Amino acid sequence: MKLSFLTVLVLGLCVAGEAKAQLRADGATASLRGALPPAPVAALSAEQESAIAARLEKIAEAFKAVEKHPRAADADIFLKAVRYALEFDEWYDKKAEDGVKKANRLLDEAESRIAALKSDQTPWLEGSGWKVLGFYSEIDGSAQPYGVEIPEDLKWGQGENKVPMWIWLHGRGDTSTDLHFIAGKLDSKKPGQFQPQGTIVIHPCGRYCNGWKSAGETDVYEAREDAVARFNVDRNRIALAGFSMGGAGAWHIGAHFADQWACVHAGAAS
Repeated sequence: MKLSFLTVLVLGLCVAGEAKAQLRADGATASLRGALPPAPVAALSAEQESAIAARLEKIAEAFKAVEKHPRAADADIFLKAVRYALEFDEWYDKKAEDGVKKANRLLDEAESRIAALKSDQTPWLEGSGWKVLGFYSEIDGSAQPYGVEIPEDLKWGQGENKVPMWIWLHGRGDTSTDLHFIAGKLDSKKPGQFQPQGTIVIHPCGRYCNGWKSAGETDVYEAREDAVARFNVDRNRIALAGFSMGGAGAWHIGAHFADQWACVHAGAAS
């Protein structure tokens, strides 16, 4: 059926009008409370930001000496997180001082890891518990973070049997940008939401909070491949799970690529 020019024009205007109606003045969709990322809760003063920026610049200069190291992303994720927080005003703690503390904690870790990489050492990979690691995305070359939980009794190193791995997709969190995602896992003593016995669990960041679509979906695969290379993982025992937005992500990814997973668990997948 052929459509006249007038019909096409009217249809186009209707679609455009509907799309416009779904956006608010601040650019947010009608289903969201505000723009992403949201406005800061406790913005830093100019002096506080200036001090962090100066320290970031100094450490970023030191990073150049190790930027070609195979594990450089493990340090670069901290620099990127602080840089983004400064650039996009991503300060979501109740007090500005807490935001300063988080930024400096990440810069401390970056500094420590850079020093270790200069000696070709990676002490943050040793032992069990929470770890925060990084990889460079093939999409844009950016350093992307992910968390890892290793049970105390799990033997996974060279010469050991291959281990199973679960991938846990987090739920929606508009303020869980790189800085806060990393800070919440870096020194955590609290177990994650999902801890199957005898299994490594990785927690992709997923480009912050994009519903595990597009680049966020790619992050799942790239985090998986990075973890497989590090932890002697059995590819036949990699499972995918998540809750809320993470459940929807597990459902979406699991349905489209069912052959990639030993099983898929989608919790509250709305």
